[in-house]
Order: sequence, then C-alpha cells, then structure tokens
Amino acid sequence: MGVAAVVVVLAMLNLVVVGSVAASADEAGVGSLRLQSVQAFYAAEAGGMIIAKVSSALSDNPGLGIGPEPRLRLPAQGSSLALRNSAQIDFTQLPAALADGVAVVHGRSGTCARRVQITMGPE
Repeated sequence: MGVAAVVVVLAMLNLVVVGSVAASADEAGVGSLRLQSVQAFYAAEAGGMIIAKVSSALSDNPGLGIGPEPRLRLPAQGSSLALRNSAQIDFTQLPAALADGVAVVHGRSGTCARRVQITMGPE
C-alpha cells in the first residue's frame, strides 16, 4: 500500500515538472517573438527617419544632391538596408526627391515585420 502511494506521488511530481518545463518553453518563444517585433518596429522607424532627414537636408540645401557623385540622396525604391541586429529595412515606396508624397518603409526581424508610412509635405 505504501509503495503504491509513493509511485502515485512520484508520477504526479513528474507530471508537474514536465508541465512547468513546457510552459517555460512557450514563454521563451513568446519573449523571442516580442523581441523580434520590437526590432522590426525600430527598423521601420529608423528607415522613416532616414527618409525624413535626407529629404529635409535636401530641401534646405539642394546642392548636396546635385552632380555626378551627389553627397546625399534618398534611398532607391525597393532597396534594403541590413542592420547589425539582423533586422532589415526595406524602402517599399518613396516620393520623388524633394517632392510631397508618401513613403512606406518595412522593418523586418526574424519572422516579424512592421510597416511605417510617412506623409511628406510642406511644413
């Protein structure tokens, strides 16, 4: 009788341990997805800042974008920029240089992607 009780208690303890390990693995996966989501958002936001800063600088000083080797220019539509943290910026849609319009930038990290849309126009 006592041996059966010990076996039942050990079996229940085993189930509890297995259940907690499985839950920890799920939480680790969720944490990883959250990290990738934040990295993707920051990548998209950084791409938007690149477009806004370059466009503003070219508006203030158009000479920077003129010549055979312009010192400053907007990224090419469809181009990508890889970041050190393995995230990527994709410049999906861009307005013409120094023109009003909409820019769309995608940030990607792992399996997550985020999209930022910037409307450019007069101040």
